[in-house]
Amino acid sequence: MGYRLFISFEVLAQMEKFKRSRKVTLLRQFERIRDFPGNYSEFCEADETGRRVEVSIFDGLAIYYWIDEADKDVKILKLMTAD
Repeated sequence: MGYRLFISFEVLAQMEKFKRSRKVTLLRQFERIRDFPGNYSEFCEADETGRRVEVSIFDGLAIYYWIDEADKDVKILKLMTAD
């Protein structure tokens, strides 16, 4: 069974400001991450609860996501400008 993809409301609201072409490209990247979540992590960080959060750099953005192995979900948590 593959992973399900969940995108936080904050990420969706942030994406509303993007041009349509960038939204489509970013959604495709989210789907790639969903299909192979371990392949796109550049580095990881711990969130405030100590949970491992993966970070993928794509198109000038840092995509923060959590791989929930128990439920087979990939959860896109936030987007930030990549340095």
